[in-house]
Amino acid sequence: MIPAVIRPKLMRSQNVGVFIDDDEKKENHLRDMIIRAYETLPMFHGPKLEINGSIICQDAWRDALEMTLDDVDKTSFSLENWLKIRVEVDGSKEQKNCF
Repeated sequence: MIPAVIRPKLMRSQNVGVFIDDDEKKENHLRDMIIRAYETLPMFHGPKLEINGSIICQDAWRDALEMTLDDVDKTSFSLENWLKIRVEVDGSKEQKNCF
């Protein structure tokens, strides 16, 4: 006779074992401040990204900004310079004139 296998009850834990030091907290705070500053500029937002009629993201520039912030030193990052390049490359005529 083969004994029945009892499955253990799986539960979510709040403890994920991730520790954030003070430098990482400062970087996260700077990242949030940069993104909030971008969001307050209604004239300079990117287009929606659509694939096969489905909206993938509402603001392609915001997503690009988040990816950029993942890879750079936030203390020396310039939103104005980043946005200038974005507008020059992907901006509409109206955005280029306003910038």
